[in-house]
Amino acid sequence: MFDVVRTLGSIYLGKGKYDEAEPCFIRMLDLSEKGFGPDNFFTALGLSNIGDLYSARGKYQEAEILKKQAIKITEKDLGPNNLNSVLLTTKLAELYREQGRYREGIALCDRAMKSVEGHLGLDHPLLAYIFNISGLIYQKQAMYADAERCYERALQIFENAQGESHPQTALSLNNLAEIYRDQGRFSEAELLYKRAIEIDEKVLGDHPDLAQQLHNLALLYFSQGHYDEAKPLYERALAIWRNISGPRHPEVARCLNHLGLLHHRLGEKAKAERYYRQALSIMEATFGPSHPELADSLFYIADLYIEQENYVEAKALCEQALTNWKRALRPDHPNVARGLFILARLHHLASQYSQALRLYQQTLDLLRDKAM
Repeated sequence: MFDVVRTLGSIYLGKGKYDEAEPCFIRMLDLSEKGFGPDNFFTALGLSNIGDLYSARGKYQEAEILKKQAIKITEKDLGPNNLNSVLLTTKLAELYREQGRYREGIALCDRAMKSVEGHLGLDHPLLAYIFNISGLIYQKQAMYADAERCYERALQIFENAQGESHPQTALSLNNLAEIYRDQGRFSEAELLYKRAIEIDEKVLGDHPDLAQQLHNLALLYFSQGHYDEAKPLYERALAIWRNISGPRHPEVARCLNHLGLLHHRLGEKAKAERYYRQALSIMEATFGPSHPELADSLFYIADLYIEQENYVEAKALCEQALTNWKRALRPDHPNVARGLFILARLHHLASQYSQALRLYQQTLDLLRDKAM
């Protein structure tokens, strides 16, 4: 029963069906506490899974409490250097990345790396996973040399341990390509994306991982203004996500947002707004109206209103997006600065200079504090 409810909950979580996932994980936790006791690894696993669910819903504080509790139980039951203890520690680092708590995330990754290297060896696949998480944290801070070093090490481990045609190798190729794209190294990025896609097409077929690689290659083409090449890739990725994960999955919404941006860039504003609103509808239904994931759709629609000089409606959307970010994220998170800047720009365009100046100053103060 334990494995059944855990598997079912994980499937629902992967499909973005959080209301269905929650009772499965709660049942799993209840079974583990009654069957194994409160200080057993399986109980920790139940806590961690509920933490994953809370994280997906943007309930970061609740998720952190559960994840820390899971780590404490696992380290006591299995030891701090056990593979499961290290894995749970790395997942907490992922949570810190989502919150913009980069120093804490890197500290946890470094701790996990030392444990794996000392007890499991220098070529264990778990070490590659940790390097990938570290790379994501460095990438978020535009620390590209450090991120590239982490991704290259992860790629080397996966190629040695699992082969050049393994999906985990494709994932590392994708991550490395992302770094190249961020740095404007478009030709190098394109080669890696295409290699990752080739692996996933051969090994996985139509799979969410393949959809992600297609979507990322589309982003590369979009960033270069190659809209005719980007559009079919977005559409293929969207079709895969809809078929595999369902039409209301968050990845479907993210892809719709990017299709909206493409049509917006082409001057097809009505079509762009339809895509943005479809994405917003999915996000609201999945996460509720106060989740940070809604912010991008709200800002994209606001941009359309700004172009129409409809500043009143644009302001309401921007304020809602910023409120969602502030509610879920730490005050010094980069997205909060981004939201303040967008709102400042809106007031500037509306000739509301005193409000604009105040918001620009808040943005500058936040960025200055973050840099210190």
